[in-house]
This record gives sequence, C-alpha cells and structure tokens, in this order.
Amino acid sequence: MKKSIFTVLLLLEIFTLEAQEIYVGECSRTELEKKILANYQIYYDAYEVDTNFINSFAEIDEDFSIIIVLGAWCSDSEMNVPVFFRVIDLAAFDNQNIRIFCVDRTKIVEKMELDIEKVPTFIIYRNGEEIGRIVESPTKSMEEDLFEILKNN
Repeated sequence: MKKSIFTVLLLLEIFTLEAQEIYVGECSRTELEKKILANYQIYYDAYEVDTNFINSFAEIDEDFSIIIVLGAWCSDSEMNVPVFFRVIDLAAFDNQNIRIFCVDRTKIVEKMELDIEKVPTFIIYRNGEEIGRIVESPTKSMEEDLFEILKNN
C-alpha cells in the first residue's frame, strides 16, 4: 500500500515538474516547504515511519550536522527530502544543524567541494568530519539508513 501511494505521488510529480522554477543556493526549511518543493506536505504526511528506529535515536549523541543537496527539478528530491524531515522531526533532532542547498542539473554547490553526483544527497558530519551519506534514495529506509550512519560513527 505504501509503495502504491508513493507511485501515484511520483506520477503526479512527473506531470508537475515541467512548470517548476529551478532554485539554486542555500535555502531555509520554510522556503523548501512553502515554495521550492511543490508536494512537500503530501510526501511528509504520507510517509509511515518505523517507530522502532525512532525510539532507538534516543541512544544517539546529537553532536552531528547535516548538509542536504537537492534539486527542485528532481522527483527523488521531491519525495525523499520531506521523508527525511519527517524522520528528523519524529526523532526530535535539532534542525539548527541542517543546511539545505538547491542545485541545478550541474549539481554544484558554490564555494563548497561536496562531490555531488546524484540528488538528493544527505551528508552527515560529526565533529566536522563526514561520517556518511544517503544518496538519491535510502538503501533500506530513511530512518534505518540514518540510524546506521549515526550509530556506527
């Protein structure tokens, strides 16, 4: 059922992508929700989080930061960025340590060397060192992949 909902939403997104403006540069979460990702709230609300992992986040030291690189033109960004924030919100992580960058199809973030090949890319840092990435789509689930990165580093 979950896959069916996302399939319908993805098809809807494909039909609306052509009309979207391409945003480039750093943005706030509010800008992302309100004007950059057209279907943000739909994907956010539709995602069913595995609460077992959310409860496990209580064991994680919150001394980490995240850079998100996304394309407003990209269907994977449209779907996975809201899912990421749903996980972050339910885990009660501080959004202050999250920076969001929109890119065009070159996937270059000005003045930063991030080596982005696909979007979205979620880069997780601890003490200024990169400890892991979630690229394009999670391997297992957003909450499980994020938990594994944070737990093992």
